[in-house]
Amino acid sequence: MRGMPLSVIAAPAYAGNEPDLDWARHEDCRTVTCGHRLASGERREVEIYSSPVQVNGRTLLLSLVHDITERRRAEEALRRKTAELERSNEELEAFAYVASHDLRQPLRVINSYLTLLERSLAGKLDEETGEFIGFARDGAQRMDRLIVDLLEYSRVGRRTRAFRPVPLGQVVETALLNLQVAVEECGARVQVQDDLPTVSGDEVELVRLLQNLIGNAVKYRLPDRAPVVEVTCAADGGGWRLGVRDNGIGIAPEHRDRVFGIFQRLHRRDEYEGTGVGLAICKKIVEHHGGRIWLESVPGEGSAFFFSLPAGDGGRP
Repeated sequence: MRGMPLSVIAAPAYAGNEPDLDWARHEDCRTVTCGHRLASGERREVEIYSSPVQVNGRTLLLSLVHDITERRRAEEALRRKTAELERSNEELEAFAYVASHDLRQPLRVINSYLTLLERSLAGKLDEETGEFIGFARDGAQRMDRLIVDLLEYSRVGRRTRAFRPVPLGQVVETALLNLQVAVEECGARVQVQDDLPTVSGDEVELVRLLQNLIGNAVKYRLPDRAPVVEVTCAADGGGWRLGVRDNGIGIAPEHRDRVFGIFQRLHRRDEYEGTGVGLAICKKIVEHHGGRIWLESVPGEGSAFFFSLPAGDGGRP
């Protein structure tokens, strides 16, 4: 290679667009990317790193030539896949919106006409027919709730809002405000740790996360004791570990992973209401924030859901 001009090594593939390869005129290191054709005619992309070095009083040019053809092809393939994924996500979001509107509208019509039918036939229906109308209305309402939950699940992680510092105390306060009726109806006591930190995330998603976990702690209670819910927080490496603990019915060990799956219900609908989507949404929100969620539970004594979140500006452990 001694005495070979760098222009021969680089052999720019595009005539009239040759990079400046006279590194001898420069004192600093330089890196340039250009095309190179092999003797076979195949075009390869190379990255040339060059730096002047002093050897025995002479200034020599040390150059490293790195073939980056495969890396560039992989980057291009990744760009295409990313563009396809973004387009697919946009289409999916548009479909979810249209589907939720178009599917919920007939359900509202069914529910309305069942109510009108029941009113117009008041006093004329036997007990069994009244039960049938009630079953139909309950089915329409459950389907409506399921569509709403599925739409919420599909929206988690779309990242339409940039992450920003979010005070967790404010998040818990909003979640409890949304749950006020349910908490008061069952006489639940919710204890929240003082001085909750600030984390980096999406405030709307974090409110939904805490609302789902506290709401479940209130809902899955034992009939002979009032719910007691504790919201705690502790430093965990470079972030925070939060916990929502209750004194409810608990979850058997064999179901601890299953509960985070979509449509996974452990109880009959006449025991506890729900669509089986809530904890799946919680898992998706936590993973969207770069954390993980897990469960500790003793059947008959209660459950504790823990999840990790990154620290926000000004709120590092």
